Amino acid sequence: MSASDPTAAVQPAPLTAERPHLQARAAMWLTLRRVTVLAALTDAGYFLLFWAIGSPVLQWINLVSIALYGLAWRLSRDRLHPASVWLMWIEVLGHAALGSLVIGWASGFHYFLMMFIPGIAASTRPRRAVPAIVLLLTFYIGLERLCSAVGPLQPVSPLSLDIVHALNVSIVFAIFAAITMAYVGLMRAAQRRLEDMATRDPLTRLSNRRHFWAQARQRAAQGSGLEPMVLLLVDVDHFKNINDTYGHAVGDEVLVSVAECLRACCRDHDVVARWGGEEFLLLLTRTDLAGGLVVAERIRGSIASQRLAASQPELSVTVSLGATQAQEGEALNAGIARADTALYRSKEAGRDRVTAV
Repeated sequence: MSASDPTAAVQPAPLTAERPHLQARAAMWLTLRRVTVLAALTDAGYFLLFWAIGSPVLQWINLVSIALYGLAWRLSRDRLHPASVWLMWIEVLGHAALGSLVIGWASGFHYFLMMFIPGIAASTRPRRAVPAIVLLLTFYIGLERLCSAVGPLQPVSPLSLDIVHALNVSIVFAIFAAITMAYVGLMRAAQRRLEDMATRDPLTRLSNRRHFWAQARQRAAQGSGLEPMVLLLVDVDHFKNINDTYGHAVGDEVLVSVAECLRACCRDHDVVARWGGEEFLLLLTRTDLAGGLVVAERIRGSIASQRLAASQPELSVTVSLGATQAQEGEALNAGIARADTALYRSKEAGRDRVTAV
């Protein structure tokens, strides 16, 4: 009964497919700016710590670090993201090296170098990630050898060294925990998006055909054939004329509004799907044909009484419906075929009506 190609009305799909990518990039750079602020605040705390334990060299190093993070924040704000990232690299590498040399390898400043490993692995292609990690490892081993050779340049008391070590370890643990939780959150969000793309119509956000079949089988299994179910096939009247007269954007607007009406008229355990083009298929569970006809009339009247296209308030839309009760033991395809026959009769009888078979 479709009057147009099922994909013709789904024009916004390329935009919606692109938008998550842009949102992810914006979220990443916003996170980067937040990291610079947290790092600067951490270095301010280190400044006070090294003032308390009497290490003026590290006090000045932390003042420089605060200034570098402030500059990195500004570069990121001005969309100079690569420069901001490079500046943060320089700060962490330099800070870890100088801290280790000044008060010793046992201070634990070298642990901060390990934070680069997840970032390199996640943001760089494998053929570039491996050399970068090897360079980082070389830097790490070289720094360890240098610290062993020259010893701490400005030693602090054993108690102060233990405090700095414990603080550095705690911060690195917290950072790795935050990175892991963020990664898991991103993976779960990506999984939800993939599941949504696989089961939802991109325009109306109703179930697609594949998801309809899965849900219908589940409902049938739960009911074990003992509970009545009704199939409603809904078709937007003269939809091709709407597209031809007002354009596909208005047609999309109508389809989205019809989908909202269908949701509003159904219960949570009913299944509502976009069947193709301007057709929708509903599976009403725990409902006999008499109850299904009540729902069908409610849908027809609700759509006929509303202006479904805000951009074209003069446009009135009607739908035709075909209804049938699923028979025990029959294939669902047979019930859908009967609903389609009933829908055809509604069309033949003048549209804007419900027919049951």
